[in-house]
Amino acid sequence: MVIGVHAPEFAFEKNIDNVKKAVSDLKITYPVAIDNDYAIWRAFSNQYWPAHYFIDAEGVSGTTISAKAIMRDPSGRSSSSSGRPARPTNPLASSQ
Repeated sequence: MVIGVHAPEFAFEKNIDNVKKAVSDLKITYPVAIDNDYAIWRAFSNQYWPAHYFIDAEGVSGTTISAKAIMRDPSGRSSSSSGRPARPTNPLASSQ
């Protein structure tokens, strides 16, 4: 399943009608969450646009692909300092 997250850079991008039009114009068929307050962006400690996160069935983030990673490694793989794929904990999980 693919879910897009829209974090606006400019004020007009916060308008949901503008996002709906862009989604339609670009023929995006997957759901797109609106992240006007950057809650999802911060939960993933995102620093780059675009960024792609691959989440498993338990909600654990596995591979991350960012524009910076693609520039470093054209395969787009992001890895930990051990050379193995990074595997952080679920950034959206409750701390309870």
